[in-house]
Amino acid sequence: MCIRDRAWQVPSGVQRERTNQPLQSFSEVTPEKWAQTNYLSVTPALNVVTLTAKRFSYDDSRRPPIPSRDQPPLYGLHTNKNFVVLNAVENILAAPKVIKKETPATEKADYGCVPKYLQRIKDQINEEYESIRAMHQKEEEEEEQKRYELSSEEVEKLREGLQKKWEAVNQEYQKITHISKVDTQELR
Repeated sequence: MCIRDRAWQVPSGVQRERTNQPLQSFSEVTPEKWAQTNYLSVTPALNVVTLTAKRFSYDDSRRPPIPSRDQPPLYGLHTNKNFVVLNAVENILAAPKVIKKETPATEKADYGCVPKYLQRIKDQINEEYESIRAMHQKEEEEEEQKRYELSSEEVEKLREGLQKKWEAVNQEYQKITHISKVDTQELR
């Protein structure tokens, strides 16, 4: 016989009273009181306290067992209950629904005020516009820094160079436009 099997056996000559009252303090703990709480049993011959436990068992409130595979299903179950009348009686006898009276919007404290989320969105849009304006202003300042005023000597040199280039291009243009032959096939 193993130790586990012995734990389930109640020693002979010991009768226990079943009580569900908890013990008040450790000073009141005696072997007899331990036996009353169904946790311990006392063998009077040896004056030894041994731990005993109850086997777990389900109450009768369990669901019915699942039908076996071979058991045929139940057919033709009918009830004499009239659900339409039952529902009508239940609704007639039921307490009326309590309707919450809502306060009109005009009487609320924040009536006529701009909602906070709209103000937040408006602020975000303004911040974006400001950042775009700052970016454009910065680009304009960079372009202005690239511009500078030429001295009168540099302007004269630039005019002379442009004049010479214009004369060369114009002279070549004048030669091309005064061709005596009109035939376009020879020009190609």
